[in-house]
Amino acid sequence: MRRTVSDNAVEFARRWETFKPVPYYATAKEKARGILTWGYGHTGTRAQAPASITEPNALALLRQDMAEAERQVDAVAHPLVTGPYFDAMVDLVFNAGPKVIGADTGTGKALRRGDIATLRAKLPQFIYQGGKVMLGLRRRATGRLALFNGKSAAEAEAIGRAVK
Repeated sequence: MRRTVSDNAVEFARRWETFKPVPYYATAKEKARGILTWGYGHTGTRAQAPASITEPNALALLRQDMAEAERQVDAVAHPLVTGPYFDAMVDLVFNAGPKVIGADTGTGKALRRGDIATLRAKLPQFIYQGGKVMLGLRRRATGRLALFNGKSAAEAEAIGRAVK
């Protein structure tokens, strides 16, 4: 049976992805590649980008983007990875990309085995960007771990944002 991400997980992602109605370059690297971000973290090229987007349309795009991450996680996750475990893994893939659950990674191996303890230990490690620890990623990783542990989106966000 196909697993689906919960509304709680979508809300968690929405709380971490700042709504931006007008497309912008999130990083210098993305600017160099011609990749824009808009809505709640949706990305694409200048040709794909709207002049602006409404919050309801941005939320619909967020759900579509998370559905892609959902499919990627569902395709490889052990049947034991359900509920909040599944939600947290989908948020990880949505945020960091599918390579983080590749078959040759520790997280990917644990996901395929249904090794919940190892997944719990791995989630706080996704805090680097360009080889540097980023406070925003530390906060989101902490919040994601709270989501993994069954907290509501609001509780998980508060736990993550409390990281100093």
